[in-house]
Amino acid sequence: TVNALPIITAPSQTICSGATATLIASGASTYTWNTGPTTTSISVTPTTTTNYTVTGSNGSCVNTRTTQVVVNPNPTITIAATSTNICRGDQVSLTANGALGFTWTSPAISSNTTATTILETPQVTTVFIVTGTNNFNCTSTSQQVIIVRPTPTLQIGTTKPLVCSGAPSTMTVSSSAGAGVT
Repeated sequence: TVNALPIITAPSQTICSGATATLIASGASTYTWNTGPTTTSISVTPTTTTNYTVTGSNGSCVNTRTTQVVVNPNPTITIAATSTNICRGDQVSLTANGALGFTWTSPAISSNTTATTILETPQVTTVFIVTGTNNFNCTSTSQQVIIVRPTPTLQIGTTKPLVCSGAPSTMTVSSSAGAGVT
């Protein structure tokens, strides 16, 4: 009796850096992968494009198949802000770089969430998060904290509320911000 040589299939895959690929072999009754497992499928998380070999057998007939996992890079996302420390009521411009497309997320966003640059007027300290997608459809995220300081209130006092022209009077000025007043 002549046994047929098994035809092993194990399709190649493409993933983004940091992702896991599940390789599945078929066409035989037992399998051995070059990484050690003797199962039909293996899960791998390579850091670079890597070849995997599976050996399949149907009794005494053995065949091998090499499959490849292509690892595409994730984008490196950066955010440039006109200022990271503003007063309440001030506007800040945030520009994302490093990808082909962007999606901004934050409770404070009022403008186009898919624009490269957004203009916002946060009322409280806010974390702006942007996710960028590159030409491989791989994504990365970056964030920028914008600190919003409260608007200070000034208080002016005098020792004499009414004075005659040329008469001395002392005025005091204080700020709720606690900083010096000029």
